[in-house]
Amino acid sequence: GTQGGGGASLIDLYHENSGVLFENGDIKIELSHAYTGTEGTLSMKLVNVGASGISGIQVDCEDCDGQSTDVTPPLSECAAGSGVPFKVAVRTHGPNMETVALKLSYDDKNLTIPLPSVVTKFMSPLPIDKDAFDGKFDGCGMSLGDVIMSSDRWKSPEDVRKVVAVGLNMAIVPISDNSSVIGSGTYPGEGGPVECFVKLEGVSEGTYLMDIRSTDDKLKNAVEKVVKDVLAST
Repeated sequence: GTQGGGGASLIDLYHENSGVLFENGDIKIELSHAYTGTEGTLSMKLVNVGASGISGIQVDCEDCDGQSTDVTPPLSECAAGSGVPFKVAVRTHGPNMETVALKLSYDDKNLTIPLPSVVTKFMSPLPIDKDAFDGKFDGCGMSLGDVIMSSDRWKSPEDVRKVVAVGLNMAIVPISDNSSVIGSGTYPGEGGPVECFVKLEGVSEGTYLMDIRSTDDKLKNAVEKVVKDVLAST
């Protein structure tokens, strides 16, 4: 995929543990991230890919609704061909539609780069069987209806299962229908874990009817946005 803020590399990091967050002619930002409970640690390295040294490096974060941050800044200078590490600790305070953004400046440049600390990063698998899933799914009330999602990238149900299990931190519910994928997970809410359920019903290769439910509308909407972004990514 293309590199850059908000591009495919960012969305890849929604479901991968490490990768390149951002790249231009001067710098590359490598990122790895891990999450436990309500907290995540995003470990980054600013690599100078240009021909000369860069200076005046400063990193801050732009917090958003539902997330706060604590930054361990990099050194202010970086020689050509070398890299400087830095960290951002992220805490979730509620299901978030947006993520925090990195505010990075160096030389005379100022960049705003979204971080991949999406709501699903804070979720945990909820292993249940199909009967329990059906009861909980129906118990969430009516959905607004299925959304048709087509994916050029995730053609097979095996691929989609991997995205749901690894990327969305959900448990895959065993079912006899091989063309569909259902998953269940919990988000660490302030009053205890909040459950969320994903059903992707195979219509044809790479096309799914998507129905996502939760007793918390904000969580449902936030998870739905992540699933849509991931399935639509190239």
